Amino acid sequence: MEKKENKTMKKGLTIAALALLLGIVGYTGGNTFAKYITSNSVPATEATVAQWGYTVSVGAEKLWGTDYVFDTNASVVTTDDNGVTVNSSDTGKRVAPGTTGYTTLKVQGQAEVLSKLNVTSTVTDVELHSTTTLDDPSTQDVDESLVYSPIKWSISGDAIIGSENKLPVDLSNQTAADVADFLDKLSKTNIAAKTEINIDLTITWAWAFEGNNTYDTYLGLLAASKPVDGYTADLTTSYALSVTLEQLEKPE
Repeated sequence: MEKKENKTMKKGLTIAALALLLGIVGYTGGNTFAKYITSNSVPATEATVAQWGYTVSVGAEKLWGTDYVFDTNASVVTTDDNGVTVNSSDTGKRVAPGTTGYTTLKVQGQAEVLSKLNVTSTVTDVELHSTTTLDDPSTQDVDESLVYSPIKWSISGDAIIGSENKLPVDLSNQTAADVADFLDKLSKTNIAAKTEINIDLTITWAWAFEGNNTYDTYLGLLAASKPVDGYTADLTTSYALSVTLEQLEKPE
């Protein structure tokens, strides 16, 4: 009887020992067969759209005057030395002795990208040309090679790109060609990111009332399709301006 109990006890101990061993082997075996892992990570980052902070404005509302309508019954009139009453109408675009006008140009701000400024302009003037050629030029009142331009232009303000001011002084009594040349030179390529632009210009034209009365009269007659012997004229003054800012992919 004692021998049988001992066998049963030993058998139970053996089963318990095997169960414990299998548990240990199972535990260690699970770790033994884990795969190798090497890892790294980048924390969340953000990027925002680069700023395009330029503004461009051109004001031409005051560039040209209106028609001069001769009307003795006008409610608002002015009288010149010849007793002619003049009233300004609401339509038309005219230049004449004693008139003036102006336009403004503003380009301001900065961008966070490489950029380019394009300014293109066309400015033309009223001009009187002499076609007379005499054997004795001293007997005539005018030079046969005359080109008379009564309209004078002036430019004032600032034209700053970065640390450079392209208009260091006011420009007065300029020709149309001078104005066009200056405006064209405002163009600039390879404007670096975060370069401040501050262009704030007033461009003024004026036809002096007390100019050359003879030549001014010739221009008025030719404008009325009345021929003046020995003279021709360009009877239109014009002003056109285009301003463009664009991003550059790479330096030009």
